[in-house]
Amino acid sequence: MKRISVLILSFLLIATIGFTQNIKLIYNGTTLNNNASIDTFGSNSLLFAIPLVIKNNTSSTAQIKVKKTVHFSVPGSDVSFCFAENCFDPTVIVSPTTAIINPNATDSSFTSDYAANGHNGGTSVTYAFYNINGTGDTARVTFNFNTSVNVNDISKSDIYFSDAFPNPASSITTIAYNLPKVTKTASIRISNILGSKVTEIALQDLNGKKSIDLNDFTKGIYFYSLLVNDKIYYTKKLVVK
Repeated sequence: MKRISVLILSFLLIATIGFTQNIKLIYNGTTLNNNASIDTFGSNSLLFAIPLVIKNNTSSTAQIKVKKTVHFSVPGSDVSFCFAENCFDPTVIVSPTTAIINPNATDSSFTSDYAANGHNGGTSVTYAFYNINGTGDTARVTFNFNTSVNVNDISKSDIYFSDAFPNPASSITTIAYNLPKVTKTASIRISNILGSKVTEIALQDLNGKKSIDLNDFTKGIYFYSLLVNDKIYYTKKLVVK
């Protein structure tokens, strides 16, 4: 998926304490201070997928794992993450997989995922990245997700947007949809794990099925989003194998 197009209406980046020495975290091209905090705001219909780049700032190969700590969450919401080319269920606390990062190299497989599932409020989660070789520093970052309803939004209950099938897929995948009559424009947007748009496919009818050719896609995790009247209502993960 991890992995996404995600609409973040605004964010506030607060840097605290000092830079980590052996593991560094990079967000949106900026190296974070250790224990940095990132605030995001958006509609409760969104799937937030916030990417991070992990850098091994040593002269030795690092074997990195990540641990999730949820400080508080909105009832009914889901807090999960993708790491080392795998996406995990919200019940997973420590990554079962390990990212092998060469000296002074980076890994961009991590995303912090949050689904409010239509609920309003705030959720706070910290991710700690550490080297299982025991070479020292742990790099931490906290994500604060804040969601609310937009009174101008079409209700999600008015929209049907199926899971892609097959998924994982290698050559083609198909998505079914059903849109409300007030729809003016609609499209399916596919983004890579860093949130960059790969393609966007216009939907001409209010209901039907859309088959997507994946032959030109490289293997990995993508996100496919449904946009109605220029707003994102659903974002789901797609694995191209």
